[in-house]
Amino acid sequence: MQKTLNKDTARLILKSPGRFLSITAIVTIGVAFFVGVSASSPVMSASVDAYDDETGLKDITIYSDYGFDQEDVDAVSKTKGVSEASGAYFVDVNAANGTSSYVTRVHSYNADSDINRFELQEGRLPENDQEAVAEYGSELSSCFAVGDKVKLSRPNNDLSDWLDTDTVTIVGLIKTPLYLNETKENSTLSNQYLQTYLYMPESAFQTDYFLEVNVLIDGGKDMDSFSDAYESAAAAVKEDIETLAETQVNHRETIVMDKAQSKYNDGLQEYEDGLQKYEDGIREGQQKIDDAEKQIADGEQEITDGIQTLKDSQEELDAQQISGQRQINDARAEISKGEAELKDAETQFAQTSAEYNAQKEQLNQQLAQVNTGITSLTQVSDSIKQIQTLKKNVNDLSALFGLDSSTSTIQNLLDSGSAAVLSGAMKQSDFDALKTGIDGMIAQSQGTVSYSSTLAALNGFMDNSVLGILQQLNAQMGTAFASADEVDAKIAEYQASADAIQSGIDQIDAGLADGQKQIDSAREQIKKGYQECINASVELDSQVAEAQQKINDGYAEIEDSRTEIADAKIELADAKTTFEKEKKDGWQELQDAKADLDKAAQDIADLEDGSWTVLDRTEHYASVTYSDSVDQMAAIAAIFPVFFFLVAALVCLTTMSRMIDEQRGQIGILRALGYTQMQCTGKYMIYALSATALGGILGTILGMLIFPPVIYNAWKMMYNLPAISHIIPWNLVIIGNLSFIAVMSITTWFACHRDMTEVPAQLLRPKAPKLGKSTVIERIPMIWNHLSFTWKVTIRNLLRYKKRFVMTVIGVAGCTALLITGFGVRDSITTIVDKQFTQIYSYDGIVKLDSDLSVSETESIAEKAAGIEHVSEVTLLSYYSGKAYDANGKESTVRTEVYTDASDSAKVYQLRSMRTGKTIALDDSGIIISEKLSNKLNVSVGDTITMESKNGVRAEAKVTGICEMYLYHYVMMTETYYEELFKTSLQPNSIYITAADSGSSQQVQNDLIALDGVSGIEFYDVVLENFQTMVKSLNIIIWVLIISSLSLACVVLGNLTNVNISERQREIATLKVLGFRKKEVESYIYKENNVLTFIGSLVGIPMGTALHHYIMGQIEMDYVMFGRQVYPSSILICIVLTLVFGMAVNVFMKKKLHRIAMVESLKSVE
Repeated sequence: MQKTLNKDTARLILKSPGRFLSITAIVTIGVAFFVGVSASSPVMSASVDAYDDETGLKDITIYSDYGFDQEDVDAVSKTKGVSEASGAYFVDVNAANGTSSYVTRVHSYNADSDINRFELQEGRLPENDQEAVAEYGSELSSCFAVGDKVKLSRPNNDLSDWLDTDTVTIVGLIKTPLYLNETKENSTLSNQYLQTYLYMPESAFQTDYFLEVNVLIDGGKDMDSFSDAYESAAAAVKEDIETLAETQVNHRETIVMDKAQSKYNDGLQEYEDGLQKYEDGIREGQQKIDDAEKQIADGEQEITDGIQTLKDSQEELDAQQISGQRQINDARAEISKGEAELKDAETQFAQTSAEYNAQKEQLNQQLAQVNTGITSLTQVSDSIKQIQTLKKNVNDLSALFGLDSSTSTIQNLLDSGSAAVLSGAMKQSDFDALKTGIDGMIAQSQGTVSYSSTLAALNGFMDNSVLGILQQLNAQMGTAFASADEVDAKIAEYQASADAIQSGIDQIDAGLADGQKQIDSAREQIKKGYQECINASVELDSQVAEAQQKINDGYAEIEDSRTEIADAKIELADAKTTFEKEKKDGWQELQDAKADLDKAAQDIADLEDGSWTVLDRTEHYASVTYSDSVDQMAAIAAIFPVFFFLVAALVCLTTMSRMIDEQRGQIGILRALGYTQMQCTGKYMIYALSATALGGILGTILGMLIFPPVIYNAWKMMYNLPAISHIIPWNLVIIGNLSFIAVMSITTWFACHRDMTEVPAQLLRPKAPKLGKSTVIERIPMIWNHLSFTWKVTIRNLLRYKKRFVMTVIGVAGCTALLITGFGVRDSITTIVDKQFTQIYSYDGIVKLDSDLSVSETESIAEKAAGIEHVSEVTLLSYYSGKAYDANGKESTVRTEVYTDASDSAKVYQLRSMRTGKTIALDDSGIIISEKLSNKLNVSVGDTITMESKNGVRAEAKVTGICEMYLYHYVMMTETYYEELFKTSLQPNSIYITAADSGSSQQVQNDLIALDGVSGIEFYDVVLENFQTMVKSLNIIIWVLIISSLSLACVVLGNLTNVNISERQREIATLKVLGFRKKEVESYIYKENNVLTFIGSLVGIPMGTALHHYIMGQIEMDYVMFGRQVYPSSILICIVLTLVFGMAVNVFMKKKLHRIAMVESLKSVE
């Protein structure tokens, strides 16, 4: 009988592959999710554990206030349970590379040590103290590359106390298990977060003591480092080391305390000397300023007195100019009067001159006539005299030289004359006259005269010539002159008349000349007076100009004095500004020195209670955060099985219930043949368990292949993980499969139990169909009467088959919930990008300044930054990474920002409440903290928290506001409140930059890094790019969830649609007989599916939202607050996808729907 039953079971599986595969599919999906997601946690831990074992990650780390020497290391090595111990060095520095500066931990590298080894990914290992290897980086960030020159520095300029070089060359890139996290622990540089790390040879370190001791425990590599057994073993060794520390710590106490006290004393003396020098400088500077102000005041008084003197001189000069001008004007009036009188005299003189000139003209005419007569007579007289003289000369020459008239010639005469001239007996002129006369006589006689004639003849010729001349004269003048003497007498008479006439003329000329002289004298006097007026005017103008020039020179001197005073005031203002800057800088230096002293005093107090700090991996930052992530993954994995168990149970219940309903007759026959209830139930149990077993195997394979790699790679957004280790967690595989087997067994038994209790005769009859009931809508005629036939049937069937309704809605809701969870994770991270960088941040980047700058130098750099093109706003403030503590002493690392003015915070952030959206204003009464920090410290507005200053001094601060912030823990306060808290001031060390437009960010960065005093820049465009990369990497998770949701929808909707069609074959066949077309038949069935799908998607919204909130709460990191919002667009997409999945199932079920023959409606129910 059992063999027959088994064959029947096998035939049942082969005859109903759809139902069998539907159960197999839902189990496959459920087991895949359970095993895959649950296995992700052990795969994550196994992968990192293998990596830690391979690289020798330390099991325990020891720190001490006193440091360690080799004796301490040897003592630790001898402790029970310690496999190996080694000392190591490290120092935190600022490492600058081009435009970027990073807070970096430099570790010592010892090739002989098996602890904390690293894996070389690129390049080579260091070969000297000037070389280093750097962090390989991750998909989201990378700091240094091979070949980079990295400049190292420390805020206190004490790098040489730690390292023997300040510049290293990166020769390789490495990975180390010490730094799994993208975000690293706090540094020793004012609690700033570490950003990266370097490894240098141990010989490069200058300290004479170790900073830490790293320990490996016995058998640590053989245990899972995430297991309780490992933690117990490490805790036991830790306890033994702590016991050792109680005595071992004391041997370095004296050395360290002496050094600390000496350093404190030196600092105190330096502070007191600086304070004295500061006070002396203040007094000296103030005295110089006072003296300069007095000199300026004296100079201004001299200018005032000089102006008054010049005003008086100007008034006196104006009066003198008026008086002198008046005198000149009077003189000019007198001159004008004389000119008028002179003009009258000239007129009268002109008339008189005309009369005299007429008389003079008559006299001149008479004189001309007389002179003409005299001239004519004189000519005659002269001619006669010339002849007479010639005659005399001839006779004298003849007598002188004894010339014989018979033998001598005229030439002899002339030669004798020449000889007489040479001897001086005759004048040259007489000889010339003689020669001229002879030549004349020869000409007159036409050559008849010759000396060869007689001398008498020559004399007679000359006498006749004289007589001829007189006769000619008498004929002309009508006179009777007989001799030359009479002619001379007449000439004398004419000369007397001429003299008389000339005397009259001379008298007239004298009169005219005298009158002209008088006029000229008067004119000259007028001219002289006019010139004197001109000269007086010129002299007056000259005197006035000279005096005015002196006054103007006085004013010029005053202006020069004013300029000098203005320059002196500018110099004084500059001196005051410089004085105030130096005063401020000096005071800030003193405050910093005092803060350092307070910190040193606190350190000494802490040293007095010096101890070893022993940390195992549960306290190692990278290990504990990763362990938390593993636990979070396990917590997430715990929720999915419940969901899929429920869906699998519903699918199984529906499928098996329908199968049993269809096989009631066969069950009745088997029961009638003597098969027991258990045997009959076992048939269906085997059916369900076979499908479950097959689904479990497939689900295990698919789950292990898909989910662990996807989830492991997703965690690489937060961790630098090694290659995945593929392990099979058999315990989870067994638990998952057994759980589904149990659920499916219980469900199948429940489906069979009710029918198996019936008697065989009852089972041979079909189950009575459910009675239809009127619905609420039917009682509303206005709605019901307007519905079509198919809609009425759909509504009645939905309410008639409530079990199918609930199962479908739950299955579809699960599909939608998975989709909303996937899209919600992406939306949560996108919320950070949108709100943090677009709505909250008002700045674009931070400029980090050198630590040794003065306040004035810092302000100068801020002014230069403000002048850079495309920079619209600069805000100078002090930023440092500090610590805040809750009431139980639990610490949190916070970004502390101290603003010079409270209003500056509004330039940097849009501070608002996360709950109300109202703007929050910073003031001097307290601090504003971020929402994430308030939740972590469990504080609200009005509470107080303990926080640290930049130097580590603690004080109680009042919380006056809690602001929306998604990245990091923020504490904001004003400089006034900081001074009130810590009794010291804080110098600005950062400039927050706002660019005019996003496209100019790179140019602004290049200009900023070129400024002197800038140690580095940090623009959030890089962080924004990292988040965008993170969002892209989440797409694979979303696709996995979409595919899973599609599979779930196909299984749930396909199975329920199949059941629905099977149950209603006669009804569908009847519709076909009645003439319903294919589309109408499809609409008749699929409307129910579409309505159920839509209702299920709506129900899935709160389920998905709750699941999303739970998952985000589990994966949220310490320094990040993920949003909890799922965008409406994402919800809409999820609903649409769910509906599309439902429609796709409808398409696949068409074939079965169309295979139903109309003959089915004619078959008897019995």
